[in-house]
Amino acid sequence: DSDDFIRNQVLIEAPDAQGQFSRSLAFRLAEKFRGEEAKVENGRLLWGGRAIPSTAERTITINYSGPTETYPWISLVDFIEAARAGNKEQIRKWVAGKVVMLGPDNIEDRHPTPFYTSFSGQKYNTAGVEIHANTLHTLLDGDYIVPVSNTIRILALALVALIPAAVSASLAAPRTAYWMTAAIGAT
Repeated sequence: DSDDFIRNQVLIEAPDAQGQFSRSLAFRLAEKFRGEEAKVENGRLLWGGRAIPSTAERTITINYSGPTETYPWISLVDFIEAARAGNKEQIRKWVAGKVVMLGPDNIEDRHPTPFYTSFSGQKYNTAGVEIHANTLHTLLDGDYIVPVSNTIRILALALVALIPAAVSASLAAPRTAYWMTAAIGAT
């Protein structure tokens, strides 16, 4: 995004003349995990018989599951050691029935997401592989974030503005001054 926070993920490149397209890592993993290929019909991205609510740039808003380290992390060293030791039960516990993503967790590949604050520092940026994991989770759950219409936004804003106005009008002047001061002080 323009402020360098990662809120959106491109799912596919523009389809070619034959309707073929390249997919993002998370989208390809979702297709493989479900065993269903996506297609573009009439300009809409379809997957599993449902339209994915993507933008004209073929992006979705990532519905983050939580802050950094929401998903389990397993060191590649630990995984290799378990494999060399023949500890199949541990490996099964780590990966059975799950999508496994490999990726670095270094400062160069950490990015601010909606869970980042300027007070929390670099360590609370999210690793790139975890951003892909959140995109994958959004796709597999089908729990998409879609924008509301301008009409709904205006109605919500009017409602939020009218409630304090109605409360203020119903109170006596000294009480109104007190509650307005309290409300301003709370923000």
